[in-house]
Amino acid sequence: FHAHQADLRRPLKLSRDEPFVLIVLGNCLNELFLEKIDRIERRCELVLLLASRWLAPHGFLILIEPALKETSRDLLLLRDRLLDHSDFKVYSPCVHSNHCPAVSAGNLSDWCHEEADWSPPTLVREIDRRVGNHKSSLKYSYCVLNRKGLSIMDAALFQGPQLSQSNPGKLQLWRVVSERLEEKGKSQVYFCGSPGRAKVTRLNRHANKANLDFDKNARGQVVATENLKVINSKDWRVEGVTQVHILREEPHSKV
Repeated sequence: FHAHQADLRRPLKLSRDEPFVLIVLGNCLNELFLEKIDRIERRCELVLLLASRWLAPHGFLILIEPALKETSRDLLLLRDRLLDHSDFKVYSPCVHSNHCPAVSAGNLSDWCHEEADWSPPTLVREIDRRVGNHKSSLKYSYCVLNRKGLSIMDAALFQGPQLSQSNPGKLQLWRVVSERLEEKGKSQVYFCGSPGRAKVTRLNRHANKANLDFDKNARGQVVATENLKVINSKDWRVEGVTQVHILREEPHSKV
């Protein structure tokens, strides 16, 4: 393991010739070009320059940013721009490489983040106790990109034995992007997939064995559905004939 101190705004000079199979940019892009109107374009140019020089053709690029609204939305805008100006495809967390619906034209309030369980060290626990803070999880926004066209969607389908009797052509793949919302007589959750970002509702009277996994939906899961009823582009319904299958749980290992 070797540490190098460098300015990301300038080309990196490292004492090696071979590229890396993994490059992680963690909580740093949001610090660059803060006062610039074209900060997303500049960050895109920087990432593409770094990837062109140092990322192997079969490598993965991981971008991690704070889960705040502004920093998360900037990451999603950067994601879209990288897809437009390179041969990168999204591996995770998205199940598609389309533009992100959370930052689509006219949408100024949405963002996307993940959450992982966290067991803080003794020092942090003591600081939290003294200041009255309680943080049992870590929130973050991230995107994993690759040039090989690999996708978490394919991995999820491969790991989904409960789909063996289903017709793959009728399946829709989604990522759960909210917690489950419980209201009187119904449950709701937000899914994001190729059709866009939609609120999916199941009335309690439509609960049955086929859609039982809807009760277990949690942020970060990859889910397959069949026979969702479309009310409009942002309103989908789980009915008695709808099938819901959780293909991949979001790992919540202790950090």
